[in-house]
Amino acid sequence: MHPEFLNALQQAEQHAEQQQWEEAASLTAAAIMLSKAEDWFRDSIETWRETSHALLKRWREFSIQAGDLEQAQQALSEQIDFCEHHPEPTHFIAELLCEKARLYTYADESKLAFEVLEDAIAWCDTHQLPQQRALAIMYMGESAKFEDDTTRAKELYEEALETFQSFDNKEGIADCHQHLGEIASFEGYTEEARTHLETALSLYEALDDAPGQANSLLELGEIAKCSGDLEQATTHFEAAQTFYHTLQDAQGEANCRLSLGEIARLRGNPSHAAQEFEDALTLYRSLGDTLGEANCLQSLGEVKQATGHPAEALALFTEAMGMYKEMSDSLGVANCLLELGRVSKDEGELQQSNVHLSRALHHYETLSYPLGMANTLHALGELALLQKEDAHTLFQQALELHRALPNPLGEATCLRSLGDLAVQQGHLEEAAALLTQANTLYEEHNTPLGLAHCLFSRGLLEAAAAHPEKARALFDQAHTLYTELTYPLGQQACEKQSALLSES
Repeated sequence: MHPEFLNALQQAEQHAEQQQWEEAASLTAAAIMLSKAEDWFRDSIETWRETSHALLKRWREFSIQAGDLEQAQQALSEQIDFCEHHPEPTHFIAELLCEKARLYTYADESKLAFEVLEDAIAWCDTHQLPQQRALAIMYMGESAKFEDDTTRAKELYEEALETFQSFDNKEGIADCHQHLGEIASFEGYTEEARTHLETALSLYEALDDAPGQANSLLELGEIAKCSGDLEQATTHFEAAQTFYHTLQDAQGEANCRLSLGEIARLRGNPSHAAQEFEDALTLYRSLGDTLGEANCLQSLGEVKQATGHPAEALALFTEAMGMYKEMSDSLGVANCLLELGRVSKDEGELQQSNVHLSRALHHYETLSYPLGMANTLHALGELALLQKEDAHTLFQQALELHRALPNPLGEATCLRSLGDLAVQQGHLEEAAALLTQANTLYEEHNTPLGLAHCLFSRGLLEAAAAHPEKARALFDQAHTLYTELTYPLGQQACEKQSALLSES
């Protein structure tokens, strides 16, 4: 083989090892051009065919890693064209068509993806390729999911799963369970999602499929987080991060850092959360991942809001929402509207808060996203409380949604709010029962910030019941937790209430 050709291949692999994907793709393309210019494989047609396919595949893979989907499409088109001029197994052509459709999906060209997949299905029907047909159906589900048509996506994944199961195709079965788990998780069906994802993880482990295991662990971590099991969530996220690091998958690592930051934020450790979010943001920006960048900006905004920096939070939420709008990401827009509503409420801009929260609720209802609906109803309840309106109904509606998911941390927050409301209305026995339930949930799920808030609420209850010593003890416990968590707003609130007790 020609030295220049071998040198180009060697350099391409060296750049790939260093994750310099653009250079790797360029050198691989150069090697392909050299192989076309010279008849280096004339002694073996089979070697020539295998080498051509291998080169085109590597060019496509490097281009995808470099984020150059147009070049990846070119590589794939050349490979399909090569097949048309050199007889190949029919299943190979079907699989290439499926890959071409996936590239269109990633390039946000779902219409083109569906057209290619219809061609792939027709090819499979003509050549009696049921498993490749199932693969095309599964990729159709992926395109439907990208279009936010989760109902259609679920139908397609279930159809593909049935075919894969009939052939005991474990890889296909695992992939379908993974996709179905992600949809169930998004729609709030926690137990259904967990069942699908645990099945997928078990199959990926049997297949020794490291990327599959990492993806399942990441999703299982999200479910554990939303269910309030922060210890289990951390375990899953850290295990996924280890896989991604070994695989040199910067995207996966960034996703794990973002999720671990969320755990730190929920536990009331804002400095740790901010560091994880900043690290994830750096990775996303290096990858040119606009969605990841927007998610990090939103999360950093939540940290700023929680630590008493509303102006910085407002700027971060506004920037993130602009990015979500450019991507036509309705869920991202809804999440930012919810946070903007909370900031406006805390700043006393109650009318503006109501506008933001009402728009957020409309988005969540359109998306059929119960967790977002529950969180927004709770925020509207807090707003109603400030406006001397009926907050109880809104808190109760939010509580029912959180229980249906189930989301114990959301449930605890609603119970605490209902307890605070009962204290204000003088229903002290009812308040005690509600706050005790909330306290138990926070303790069970190791959520110190929530527990600190609940201890503070219980202190207010005891103060209202004319039990100053009990109230002071609860404020002291809450103050200790707030201090450990570096949460100055909570510390100041406890100090103020303790001072009022001393004056009375």
